[in-house]
Amino acid sequence: MLEEIAGLRGLDDQAALLQEAEAELADLDGRLKEAQSGRARAEARCRELTSEVERVSAAGEALETLESLVRRSRNAPKRVSASAAVITRLLGSNY
Repeated sequence: MLEEIAGLRGLDDQAALLQEAEAELADLDGRLKEAQSGRARAEARCRELTSEVERVSAAGEALETLESLVRRSRNAPKRVSASAAVITRLLGSNY
């Protein structure tokens, strides 16, 4: 009889340990889900930032192209106005 009581107490102890382990497992599962959610948010933000970097990079390239065109247009000879003056002289003042 004493052996049966000791065996039952042992089972009670094991049941308590099992409940503690189950509670800890549930806690870890909740923390894992929170971490996975945080990771998903971080990955989405990373994609947003990557897209923004690409957009800014493309805008920078476009700006450099425009600046280059402006520099070339400022340094280009004034052919149009010179040509207009030559044509006016050749045709005379009738035009």
